[in-house]
Amino acid sequence: MKSEAKYVKFYSADGIYSDTLSLKQAMESDIMVAMLIDGKLINQQNGGPVRLIVPKMYAYKSVKWVNRIELIKDEHTGYWEERGYSKNAWVKKT
Repeated sequence: MKSEAKYVKFYSADGIYSDTLSLKQAMESDIMVAMLIDGKLINQQNGGPVRLIVPKMYAYKSVKWVNRIELIKDEHTGYWEERGYSKNAWVKKT
């Protein structure tokens, strides 16, 4: 069965924050779903126990407290994008 998914949606455990990356973005070599920082579990203050890390995009794309990941067909407007932030969150190199 061929999947129609085009996006990966990340949900935070607090039920407030969510965001998406395209499948292509999510497959970038530096994107990670992290549980450790410097060999230790990520604490809650820093977005643990599980946090999305998206180094080449603005920090609002790095969802904290991830408790669910879903493949979806249609693009989702995340918490910050609903409040005016750009869906194109790439940090421009100068």
